[in-house]
This record gives sequence, C-alpha cells and structure tokens, in this order.
Amino acid sequence: VAEIDVVRACESIKGAAAKLGENVVVKRVARLEVPSGVVGGYVHAGGKLGVLVALRSESAGPRLEGLAKDISMHVAAADPSPVAVSREGVSPELLAKEREIYRKQALQEGKPEKVVDRIVEGKVAKFLSDVCLVDQAYVKDPDKTVGELLGEVGGVEIQAFERFRLGQSGEGGTA
Repeated sequence: VAEIDVVRACESIKGAAAKLGENVVVKRVARLEVPSGVVGGYVHAGGKLGVLVALRSESAGPRLEGLAKDISMHVAAADPSPVAVSREGVSPELLAKEREIYRKQALQEGKPEKVVDRIVEGKVAKFLSDVCLVDQAYVKDPDKTVGELLGEVGGVEIQAFERFRLGQSGEGGTA
C-alpha cells in the first residue's frame, strides 16, 4: 500500500508542476493511520493550510468523520496551534525552555525567590492548556474543551494530528 501511495504522490506532484509550469517541492509529508477509527481532514485558506486528524474509535461512519473534520477545523483555527494531543506528548525540552523563560520573567519583575517556583508552575500549567489539543477551548463552542467534546461523543480518542501550512518546512503536529 505504501508504494502505491508514493507512486500516486509522485504523479500528483509531476502533474501539479506541469499544470503550474513551476517546480514543485514537497517539504513535509505525513501519514496517519489508526487501527480502528478514521483519519479525517480539513483544508483552509484557499489550500494554504491543511490538517489531518486520526481518531481512534470502535465505531465508524458519518458522525465520526464529521467529528474528525470538526477537530481538524479546530486545529486549523487554534491560536496558538496545538503542539501535542495531550500534556504527556509535550517534549521535556519544550517544557524546560518555557520554565526557564518564566523563571527569568518572574525574577526580572522582582518577585521573591520563595514564590518564583509557584509562579513558574502556574504559567507552565497555562501554557499546557494553550498548546495541548484536548485542553484547548473548542473553537465552535469555547465553553468546552476539545477533550470535553470527545467525552460527549464517548469512545473516541485523538491518536495524532498534523498541521500543514504552505511553504512550511520542518516539524509540525504530532504523530
């Protein structure tokens, strides 16, 4: 199956290059698979932003496909963009950098050393709620989080997501 996908992708790239009369370079690719569930997506802004979301679930069908599209739309619209599905997926390196930034800020503001650690941990908790997909306020209903939306549906878990922006290179999303 993977070889067929690569052949199709190469043919699509050649076709786009021929149609546009321009060299087309692929900077990022992703393949999301889920053993039971669905992979859905959303393309926004005239094709300049796209998202794939893999939902694990024992059920399938239009409702699950619609949920995958809604969550993909959320990832496209979310600011800041999620960096992980949940807190467990945030890299220790990123957390260390954020803690260092918050510690320097607190000390520069003249906060007493004995309260700096509490301030830092509070800011880290806020940071995590901003960048973890399941903790973010759902864009279609900001009174609930993406995690609460999944809880309402029941039996659905976000396995991974990828966010693509035209011209973007390097890493994005999670897999």
